[in-house]
Order: sequence, then C-alpha cells, then structure tokens
Amino acid sequence: MTVWLLAIGIGVGFGLPELLEQKTKPLDQNETVRSGARNGNVNTGGLTINISHENQSEINREIVSVRDRIENTTELLKFQSTTLDPVDVERTRLEKELERKLKRKNDVDRTYLEDTTEAGLNTTAESRAQVTTKAVSYTSTDPTSVKVTTQLRLNETKIVDKVTDQPALEDIYEPEINSTTVPIVDANIPPKRKKNVRLVTVGAVAADHATCSDIGRDILDGGGSAVDAAIATLLCNGIMQPHSMGIGGGCFMVIYDQHRQAVDVINGREIAPEAAALDKYTNKSPLFGPLSIAVPGEVKAYWAAHQKYGKIPWKDLFAPSIKMARDGAPLSASAARGLRFIRNRLAKNLNTTLNQSYPELCEIYCDENGDILKENSTIYRRAFAETLQGLADEGPDYLYSGEGARKLIKDIKKFNGIITMDDLKNYKLKDTRAISYQYGNITMHTLGAPSGGPVMGLILKIMEGFNFTADDLSSLDKKTAMFHKMIESFKFVYADRLKLADPLFVNLEDLMNKMVSPEYADFLRQQIDTSSTHNTTYYTNLTSGNWDSYGTTHISIIGPDGDAVAVTSTINYYFGSLLYSPSTGIILNNEMADFSFPDKTVLDQLKSQTSNYVAPGKTPLSSMCPAIFVDNNGEAVLVMGSSGGARITTVNSQVAARILWLDQSVKEAIQTLRFHHQLFPNHIIFEEKFPKDVMNLLHTQYGHKYTERTTYMAVVQGIARDLTTREIQAFSDERKHGKASFLQRNVTVVN
Repeated sequence: MTVWLLAIGIGVGFGLPELLEQKTKPLDQNETVRSGARNGNVNTGGLTINISHENQSEINREIVSVRDRIENTTELLKFQSTTLDPVDVERTRLEKELERKLKRKNDVDRTYLEDTTEAGLNTTAESRAQVTTKAVSYTSTDPTSVKVTTQLRLNETKIVDKVTDQPALEDIYEPEINSTTVPIVDANIPPKRKKNVRLVTVGAVAADHATCSDIGRDILDGGGSAVDAAIATLLCNGIMQPHSMGIGGGCFMVIYDQHRQAVDVINGREIAPEAAALDKYTNKSPLFGPLSIAVPGEVKAYWAAHQKYGKIPWKDLFAPSIKMARDGAPLSASAARGLRFIRNRLAKNLNTTLNQSYPELCEIYCDENGDILKENSTIYRRAFAETLQGLADEGPDYLYSGEGARKLIKDIKKFNGIITMDDLKNYKLKDTRAISYQYGNITMHTLGAPSGGPVMGLILKIMEGFNFTADDLSSLDKKTAMFHKMIESFKFVYADRLKLADPLFVNLEDLMNKMVSPEYADFLRQQIDTSSTHNTTYYTNLTSGNWDSYGTTHISIIGPDGDAVAVTSTINYYFGSLLYSPSTGIILNNEMADFSFPDKTVLDQLKSQTSNYVAPGKTPLSSMCPAIFVDNNGEAVLVMGSSGGARITTVNSQVAARILWLDQSVKEAIQTLRFHHQLFPNHIIFEEKFPKDVMNLLHTQYGHKYTERTTYMAVVQGIARDLTTREIQAFSDERKHGKASFLQRNVTVVN
C-alpha cells in the first residue's frame, strides 16, 4: 500500500533537480501527484492526499484510515517541505544511487502541469515509473502520532512474505529523514514490523555435472520456466555425461505446475523398431551393436514439454550446448570412468578393444594411438553441434523426418541396424498414467508402468506403516532392524515387478490398481517376517543373469514460481550401443537390451519375463522413476530421482525415507551409504565402505547373505524444501561428481 504527499507549490514551473535546490517552502493545499495507478483522494482541512493502489477496495480502506488519522490535525497543514541534500543526510545506498540517477540528463521531462485544484508531474514515458516514487511518504512510530516525512526515493522497498518474493498487502515505506510528528486521536496504528534483507534461495537445479546445473540456473534467472531449465540442462548433460544420456536415448519426465496444482507426465522412452521380433534375437545378444538400438524419443519429450510450459524460445535453450560441442568441452571424471569400464569389459569378455570393434566412437574418445582419453581431455563434437543447431532451428522434425533423420538412418544402415526412416517418422510419445501415493500430508507423483514408479511408490507405502523415525538410527540394533524391514519390502515389491510391462501391450489395469492401493501395501507389510529373511520361494521363483547396468542420469529442478520438474534420462548402458553416428554426432542407445528374451537375462540380473518380451513399437520395462512430492499446501517439498539401473527404485526409496521420516536433510540423505536387494540373486548388495557391524548383524541375526560393490550404488539428484523454514535445499550426488546450482535473490523479510 502506497500513500504519497507531494510538496510542490501551485503555479511553479521548474523541474525535479531544481526542486531539490529550493529552500524551505510551505506546503500548499489541495496538492496531489499522479501515480499511473488507480487513485483515491482524502481531503481534510484543505489538504489532499493522493493514495495509489491497483485494488480499489484497498484504496477505500486506506482513505478511511488516513482520514481518521489526520482529522482535526491542523499542525499537519503547517508542514514544511525541506531541502534534501544528500551531503547533509544519512549516506545510505538508496540516497547515493538517487544522487547518481539525478545527474543523468533527461531523467525527467522538466515540465509541470498547473491547475486551479491540483498540480501533478508530467513526465516522459521512460521516466514515469521513477518519478512516481520520488515523492513524500508517511508512516507511524507509535499508537498516538503520525510521522510525516519528506523523502526522495529511488525505488519502492517492498515488504515480502518470508521467502516467496511476493509483495505483502500492506507495504510500509520507512521514514528516514526530515520528519515532523503530530498527535492524532484514536490512531489505532499497529506496531511497526521488523524487516531484514536476506539472500534467499528461490530455485535450484540439481544435475550430475556442475556446468549443466549452472546452465539450468541461468535459464531460471533469465525468466525461463522449470521446463526450460530442464531442457537446457539435459542438452548440456548429453555433452558432459555422454556415457549416460543424450538425444539418442529416451526419458521419463514429471512436471508439477504449482499454480494449477496439477501434474503432467511425459513418456519419451525408446520403442522397438517395426522390424524387431523375437526370432531376430534367437542366437544373438542385444547387449551392444546394431540390434540393440531402439527408436529414440528424447527430443520429442523435450518438445512436448516446451510446447506447454516453455517461456524462453526453444532455440535459445540449445545455445550453450552448441557452443560446448563446437568449441570443445573437458571429458568429465565419470565419463572417463565409463570409458575405462567399457575398455576393460570388452577386453575381458570379448577379447577386443574399443578401437577394433567400435572405431567411430573411438574416433571421438581415443587418442591417435587408439587408447581411450583421460579425464579433462578436450572433446570436440562438431557434427553433434550441427545436429543441435538443426534441432534449434527446425524443432524435432529435423531429427525425425528432416535432414538429420536422413543422416542418422544412413549411418544406422552402415552398422546393419534395423531402424528405418518410417520408424523415426512414426515415433509418437505414449500416453502414460500418472500415479500418486499418499504418505501422511505428503503426496508423491510419478509415472506408472513401464516406469519404476509403481515399485518405488509401493516400497515407500510399505515402509510408511513401520512408522520409522530418527530414533531408529540411534543404535546398532535399531538401525539393523529398520534396514531388515526395508530390505524385505524391496523383495516383496520386486516379485510384483516381474509382472510389469508396456501397458499398451499388456493389460496392467488390475495390477496397477493393486500396486497403488494402501490396502495392498498393508497386506505385504503383514507378510514381512520382522525377525528373519527367507528363501526366494517365500516370495516367488526367480532366475539370475550376469550383466549389470551403469548408465542413466537424473536432474531435479524447482523454479522461483514453485513449479518443479524431475527427469530421468538414459541411453541405458555406458555409451549405449557403443555405436556413434559420425554424420550426426549422436551416441545411440542399447535400450533393446532391457527387453526380455527366451533363455536370456536383461542387464540388471532380472528374470526373463514374457510380459516384457520384445515386440514392434513396444517400450521395454524400466526402473527409472522421477518423482515429485507435494505437501497439503500445494508446494513441491521434494523433487528427486536417480540413475543406476535396477537399483534406482531401492535407492530412491531409501533417500526419500530418510528425508520424510528420519529427519535428514537432502544432503545427508543422498550422502549416506546404501544397499540394494532385488529378490534374486537372494543377497543384499552393499555399497563400498558400508558399516561392517550392520552387515554382520543382518547376516548373523536375520539370515541375510550379502556382497559388497567396489563402485558406487546409483546416483541421486534431489531438491527439498524445509518443512519448517520453507527454504530450498539441493544436492547433487558427489558419487558422480555432481553439483547443484542455486538461484538466489535479495528479499526483505518481515518478522
């Protein structure tokens, strides 16, 4: 709320700088100033006070308040306008900035309108907003007086509610200089509130590479939406973490619109090409090479999200990544580790080298001797920069029906792949069910099948019934008992996971309704033996395999408007199919390896299941489960997801449980060591350096077998809102050298 008095005499023809040089001069009656907003006038004792506010009801309310305050107060009419000399008053930042502004030429149009009843400032359009704040303000200091203050201001000081950065209804303008105090009758003025300027985090981006988090943050800072930031961050990740994701793969996306309190989900996962059939894979493994490539959907997902939620032009989101691809970017530590892993696996299992078997990929990531490049080596991807430029200029059509598509299909044919131009042209995003789980006052939103959302959601629903608290971490016995219950929850839900598939090919309605049912979670919890584990036949019959998955990436975003995005993206295995398209610079996925095949196992040691058999146009089952948790006020309080194959669901569940029930910050929850169990093989997998005493007790007291990993177990990116202070916390998993980036702004907080 703004109330202005302007001390300018009738019939005076001088500009604002000259006004500052005038000596003390009486305040004439019936004076007002134009504000450019709705106006209301109070006329008391011949003095007109102009009140400016966009809301007419607020104007009416303030008119009554002001009239009550100055009724019968004759001293106010004797108020003197005093010269403001910045040298003689307190040298605050505001006044120094004002002095600098006033020295500029043409700051205002030095013309005043004269009228028999009022005088107002006539300014140029460019300076009008400034001039309306260069006036006299009033406020109060105690319940029995009003302090009227001559004050020249550069900008309004807004009072905001906590960290929302939204103006309060009753904005107060602080008196600072040249004031006179007069008594009033029945002032009934509320006490002045304490104000503090604080640097507050109003948004954040958590990606698994610092450069990409920063790019997303800059998009938010430039007025972009959370979806804009997500797209720009993902494009960057495709360059900085090329072993994990890229436009040659696919993604799941969850979007929360706080204004509408609505959730949208996008399934941009890969699909099997039309020529895919079981008989093609009878004697051939789809782990790598041309038969492992599925039709990518990543760019189509970006486009669909931007069409609905984008604020910044599509083309602008590509600019940072185009520059990095063209000018070179350092090879990240995790990408270098991925190269070493591939080199070692090829040598051990196939007795070959990357250069011998996949020379196109080696052309980018090997030196002149054919040895893989080391961390921080500069990687140039100029063909990829051209592809990104084509997408920026033409949208997804460039890659699905245009010149980019023709180049890509030409390269795939050279590899003896089975994807055709028709496969690209006919690719469409699949409608996927959004599902929700209620945990007390918190609701989790994620995707249904073929994502891992139902698995994560059901695990957490079972855990909720155990009423875990921070006290469960207070001793070895309590901690181990809690971990046993978590592990048993994993095993029961992974038995149900075998039945999931692409719902467009398998009727999953009854299964999905069961997996989101609180009653079913209660039933499974009742089957858990809290004193012992059991053989796999206690849950279901499973078989095993040998390979594991390491690819995938996740980003989490909360924007300053409260909107949130969680995206998990993948090309499946490290560097996908290991096939690199020289014409487009795209690293192609090996998503076909996620299908089930007779007498074969998929990458994550999961049982071959008929519901997940390959078929043309089908999407393979996935563990990816981006999730957004919303409280009963409609605010996103946790945005999270992870990479790590079959371990995604169990790791997500552990991190979420620690934040929701164990009173841990998002940083603590993500940094804590983890474990995984997927029912078969029937043993726990512990992250390296997991406490030995817990591992031994789970074995000796509860009967669990276990193994230890020598590498990290999944990578989590999370953003959480403190449920007490409402401040935003974000953390990117250091296991993959990630780093979150924060959008911060100065706000005035009223206490």
